[in-house]
Amino acid sequence: MSSSISNKRYSREYIINTMFEDFKGLIDEDIIEQSLINLGIITGISYRDLKEMYIDKQLSFYEIAEVMGCSPGHINKCITKYGLQKKNFGITTGNNQAVRRGTWRHNVRVSQPTRKAVIAFKANGKKQIAEADSISQMADILKIKREYIRDCLLPHKHRNTAMGYRFEHRDIL
Repeated sequence: MSSSISNKRYSREYIINTMFEDFKGLIDEDIIEQSLINLGIITGISYRDLKEMYIDKQLSFYEIAEVMGCSPGHINKCITKYGLQKKNFGITTGNNQAVRRGTWRHNVRVSQPTRKAVIAFKANGKKQIAEADSISQMADILKIKREYIRDCLLPHKHRNTAMGYRFEHRDIL
């Protein structure tokens, strides 16, 4: 080989496709690829290395391809072959409803340590109609706006009843 050819870097796919055409399709691409890996002409990507970069270090296809010296398409093919989808390892992109909902609940508990349950009564009665852990839950039960309930519970607001109901706080045990 001349020195000018050996200094050039060809993509993994280019080398395999060229060899496949040279053999006129008589040898399978996977066999060619494995032979080139064994000869050290192209790099082989092991499950362990790919998992470390893609799952543990959270590198993108392009970053892994640059490190390994192959194309992003090959990285994608290997990830599929090895079954290394991020969701299988519990990694989400933050667009998962369940994750967002769980985070929101945690943030509410942390930000509202003195949160109190709400009890509803008829405006003129003393008998308890409903009980809920929060103003929003009570609003859903009674089908009224949560702002009305909040205004009844705040001492500096001058609202005693809302939609025929009176409200009181109860400490959550």
